[in-house]
Amino acid sequence: MREEATAFAEAYYSYVLKPGHFGRSTAGSGLKKLWATMDPENSQESFCAAIGNIIAEQSYGPNGEETRIGTKHFRVGAKVYIIDWFPGTCDRVVVIGHHRKSNRPIKAIIKAKDIANLRVKSCYSLAAVRLIKEHQANQSAPELTQDFAEILCSTLPHWR
Repeated sequence: MREEATAFAEAYYSYVLKPGHFGRSTAGSGLKKLWATMDPENSQESFCAAIGNIIAEQSYGPNGEETRIGTKHFRVGAKVYIIDWFPGTCDRVVVIGHHRKSNRPIKAIIKAKDIANLRVKSCYSLAAVRLIKEHQANQSAPELTQDFAEILCSTLPHWR
């Protein structure tokens, strides 16, 4: 029985995995058509954003007597995309990152002092791009450009 299954698997894979051949399914021909119509230059949208990581420990409570690991919404070292700020208050920023429990991408407002290792990079994550577009559509948010990201990276360390 095992030899028959192995022989069948080898025959099947030799048929399906021929170069340039997708098998007899209609999905293969549809996939071939899809690849032919895709434009590789505009295949993925991106934004230039300031990126940081959540700090390991933060002081909490009156006079900073207690310490907490990470934040309420993000794990230690989680990558967050900084998409907006509140320049008048010099305290909090709007970020996008993966939630510590559900691991779903969320948009949250956190303290600027909870972010370290700031840098400028392009954001290609589909979920982050979707949340950035929602944020920009609902509010008068600044456009995410290289200049804005560099301003964030140079200003936020002074807010600590």
